[in-house]
Amino acid sequence: CGASKAGRQLISRIDISDADEQGNGAYFWRDKQLLQERATEYTLTTGGKEIAELATNRGYATTAQADMPFEFGAQTTAGGNNVTTAQIAVSASETITFKYDATSGVYTKYFGKADSTEKHVSLAGDPIQVNNVVVIYGSKYAENMGSKQTYGFDLESGSGKVMTAGGARDITYKLSSDGFTLYEADGSKVKLNTGKTYLCVADEGFKSDLVLS
Repeated sequence: CGASKAGRQLISRIDISDADEQGNGAYFWRDKQLLQERATEYTLTTGGKEIAELATNRGYATTAQADMPFEFGAQTTAGGNNVTTAQIAVSASETITFKYDATSGVYTKYFGKADSTEKHVSLAGDPIQVNNVVVIYGSKYAENMGSKQTYGFDLESGSGKVMTAGGARDITYKLSSDGFTLYEADGSKVKLNTGKTYLCVADEGFKSDLVLS
């Protein structure tokens, strides 16, 4: 949604099905509560039911044509080491933290560094909680779009980290004609515990700022 020139050009270049709020107003709305709390550009909302209806009406495919970048399967640890907190520097201005609860087996997301108590919550007020956290690092680049400059990430190949079941291990990734795939150290596809997964794309320049404890 929105009017990002870079985003529109990318969608056109890779020929992917899209649904912009402009011209598809029946499937999007401005949240009344958010309108009282934030600027208008942060209030646009949609839902799974609406997107499914739009896809049906437009004849869009609703199943993936490429393999998943990872697999699901039960794991007791992520790498044999105990990691209950992951502080991730996404960029120069953004740091997020995930804290693991061994009893529930989930990671809760917080804004800021490891000592933060500000949870990231949904529109309904529920904390963002997941079973797996994946962070991949890419080189950030700038593009001039007329009088404005936008930023993107080169994700052809690189490295990262996966946190699951209270542990962490190194991974790599690669984008090829077969799709986007995450790899274990032995070259097999990354395996995660079944459940919600948070994928974080971060600036390669801040890779050394990842703090696991």
